[in-house]
Amino acid sequence: MISQTLLKYLILSSFLLLLPLVLAQRVLAQTSPQYGYGPIEVTNQYLPDTLHSTWSPRSPRIVESGTSGYSASFRWTSTNALVSDKYLIDAENRELLLGYKYGVSDDFELGLEVPLLWRGSGVLDGFINSWHDFFGLPEGGRDHVADDRFVVSGVHHDGSTFGISDEGFSLGNIRTRVAYSLVDGGEKQPAVTVEGGVSLPVARDSFGANGPDFSLGLLVSRELIDDLFLYGGASVFYYTDTNISGLSYARFHNEDFLAFEWRVLSKLSAQISVLYSTETINNISGHDDYALYLDTGLSWEISHGTLVDATVRENPGAADSSADVSFVLGLRHNY
Repeated sequence: MISQTLLKYLILSSFLLLLPLVLAQRVLAQTSPQYGYGPIEVTNQYLPDTLHSTWSPRSPRIVESGTSGYSASFRWTSTNALVSDKYLIDAENRELLLGYKYGVSDDFELGLEVPLLWRGSGVLDGFINSWHDFFGLPEGGRDHVADDRFVVSGVHHDGSTFGISDEGFSLGNIRTRVAYSLVDGGEKQPAVTVEGGVSLPVARDSFGANGPDFSLGLLVSRELIDDLFLYGGASVFYYTDTNISGLSYARFHNEDFLAFEWRVLSKLSAQISVLYSTETINNISGHDDYALYLDTGLSWEISHGTLVDATVRENPGAADSSADVSFVLGLRHNY
């Protein structure tokens, strides 16, 4: 079993070396920017975690003063998390996330994200089972449950039970974001941005928290060699509503990421990201106390400033307490 302490160290070690830059005087870029297209943003799509705000790999880039950025991203996720006699989370969820950001100044940005949610039994189980069989991959418990059904239920530590039965559509909790560029990045400096966020509790019952979530994070990027970029980030979340549909959430938790972008062609980048999260749910018997995700994808600039993103997210760690696979397709315009 992967050590939680070791995972956290591996993900944060290179990033934490850059934290002293937060106290440095802001330095204007002297060479090309220290970021490329930026990582493809995917929040935690594990169904219990969709009820709260979570983080995603992202770039420290700030849109220019007086300009706007627009994005639309569709995430399609299948989960089969099973621990015998303790819990079963067998569901499919889809999210259309609409985003907008505006450059108040060259250093300061405001952002807004509006998620449209759906969850239910879905249709992906047969496809994923065939995929696993073709490549000889482990079933991860899928062979023990029926295909295409919606079940979210289990046992608490004290022996009581929980369950979520609501399916269908809902507006998710709207998320606001502010970001401030501490360091532009230059010949010897990475780009460094601090970011804060607050969610607005507008989702219907059992589709989102009934109180706001708060987050604070730090983002760093650096061009390692020509056309190869490294991104890192660390964040802390505070949840005001810690009890939803029988699930008890940690008041505080931490999320971190490392990402690489390689400009394969002049308008095409290959992306890989690792996202780590500490415990969010603390009252399900047998539930893991961390989550780990691996994203692999491509970003293609179809016109100046307009990108098409495609990525697949999988869970190499804590497979019994995280989403199995997410397929993501997005469009963003950042200039």
